[in-house]
Amino acid sequence: MKTTHLKAYKGQIMILMAFVLVALLGFAALAVDGGMIYSDHRAAQSVADAAALAGAAMAGQNMENLSVGVDNFSCSNSNVINAENQGIFASINRAATNNVTIDGDISDKNGVHVTCTVNDLGSYKDSYLDFKVLVSVTTQTSFAQLFYSGPVGETAESVVRIHPRTSLGFGYAVATMGKDCSTGGFHGNGNTTIHSTHGGVFSNSCFSFTNGSTHVYVNDPGGLGCRYISGSVNPAWCDVPIVQSTVPLKPYAVPEPECSQLPTYGAVSGDATLNPGNYPGINSTGTITMNPGLYCLTGDVSFGSQATVVGNGVTLYFKNNAGLSTAAGANITLTAPTGEASPAIRGMLIFGASGNSGTIEFGGHAASTYRGTIYMPDGTILAHGTPQMNAIESQLVAKMVNLDGTSDLFIDFNGDLNYQIPAVLDQLQ
Repeated sequence: MKTTHLKAYKGQIMILMAFVLVALLGFAALAVDGGMIYSDHRAAQSVADAAALAGAAMAGQNMENLSVGVDNFSCSNSNVINAENQGIFASINRAATNNVTIDGDISDKNGVHVTCTVNDLGSYKDSYLDFKVLVSVTTQTSFAQLFYSGPVGETAESVVRIHPRTSLGFGYAVATMGKDCSTGGFHGNGNTTIHSTHGGVFSNSCFSFTNGSTHVYVNDPGGLGCRYISGSVNPAWCDVPIVQSTVPLKPYAVPEPECSQLPTYGAVSGDATLNPGNYPGINSTGTITMNPGLYCLTGDVSFGSQATVVGNGVTLYFKNNAGLSTAAGANITLTAPTGEASPAIRGMLIFGASGNSGTIEFGGHAASTYRGTIYMPDGTILAHGTPQMNAIESQLVAKMVNLDGTSDLFIDFNGDLNYQIPAVLDQLQ
């Protein structure tokens, strides 16, 4: 009896061992071949990512060199088509440096394809090129051959989007970014007038004009006109049709300048010739000459009615809650850098630091000149009293814009003279 039972158990153990051996082989296949498949896929993904980034970056550089921006971007533009072709060539070359061959056809899952899009959102045009790269890889398995016949194939995919250069306000001469009418928007109180040439007017919240005859005249060949997001408006205040949009302007994080390496000076009053640096404030009714460069200000700047101020190639960077006040009658000539001037910023005349809720107040007279972007993302731009400003070759972008009194603002927006956001890369996949 005992012998018989032992023989039966021996047979069961052999069967059990056969199942265990199969399971062990399966785990071995999973560990060895799975590792090979994962490694090959990661290598293919790295090639696809590098190729897509190289293509989009080359296209962006070409658009920069050929002065292609949102305002003149179109899928039929020869410069855009040239940028696409140069980008495809760069993608193919980058893949080749990693010993992978791709071409301009993705039907075989080994190539690069470019999609051109101009998406009119009403408020602005979202234009871009998408570089899609597919890289296929075949892994020769070992243990997995016991369970699966043939090699294992996978395809890595990468998509990188390149946006062309755009102005900070997407072509608007005046743009208010605050989304709440009580703390943002475009407000007028009194007999104020704004004349905008070559750029529309936009509010991310409301237009609120009360107690007077505020009026906006827009001469905008680009057709942006007067647009807003919320609230009710009187259509009589704008000389072109007012359009209510559903898509607000998207904010951009503008890199803030570096002030730590600049020299530090004391407060300024009276006549002075200033050099770039850190200042606690400026308060003068005299003659101020500002040499080209970056001025970092932790306190207010005030120019009286008798002041004469000249600063060419300057960026005024206001920190804390500091702001600018120019009295009516002051003779102001301030222009932003027109070329690379680090740490000053090309095209940026006045820049309020993030969190600065201060005010940039316009005064002066018809001979005054402000050239370059005036940007207060968390602050206010104010024109009040009786100034007439004829020579503002600028762009006003702020959380809130206020017109008060009987002020007249004449803005001739020139995108080339104002701050522009370089081509932007987004890796989508």
